[in-house]
Amino acid sequence: MKKAIFLAPLALCALPAMAQGRSVSLLYSQITSRDVNAEGDVLSVDKSKGLALRYSQDILTLSPLGDARLAFEGTWMPKTGGQDLLVDGQLFGGGKGSLHYRHEYMGLGLSLAWTKVVDFGAALELRHEGNALQVEQGGKGGVYGQDLTRPWLSLRGGYTFQTGKMKPFLGVEFNLPLAKKETAMVSELDIAQNLNPKSQISLNAGLRF
Repeated sequence: MKKAIFLAPLALCALPAMAQGRSVSLLYSQITSRDVNAEGDVLSVDKSKGLALRYSQDILTLSPLGDARLAFEGTWMPKTGGQDLLVDGQLFGGGKGSLHYRHEYMGLGLSLAWTKVVDFGAALELRHEGNALQVEQGGKGGVYGQDLTRPWLSLRGGYTFQTGKMKPFLGVEFNLPLAKKETAMVSELDIAQNLNPKSQISLNAGLRF
């Protein structure tokens, strides 16, 4: 994950200078993780919530597609707030210890958007995700995590306020991974991996300039 965060600014700097449209925004996301079946028990976590930052740069306008805007974008979500691990709906460890699930990602991708009174579009993004369990028991703790990389599809709608050069916008997104990651259950690492998100809903607010 650290390498992805370091490489993202370099990728943004390499964008072609032919485009004028840019945007920066803040996303508030709710992530739904997968349930995990482990020897007859169901391991699960509540929905995770987190904030993300996004930068977008228009590459070109596609006239044959109704003046659709093709843009390159990068999104970074730091770790979400920890969610308690549940076993068959009950808190893991019975209060004597806990396992907290956290998720983070760095995504780079391309979006296609139209503005016809309202904004709508879609994006394809390659995400480098981090899934981790933070263990706390008997005054001791540790973090078990695994990274994965997979494509995501994003469906979007919203509205841009035409107020001059700086245009505020609001949007909503529904995101789905295009690949399912599942490993054999051996350790805490595998639990964290198998709890990977299966969907994400985001509210997006920012400025176009």
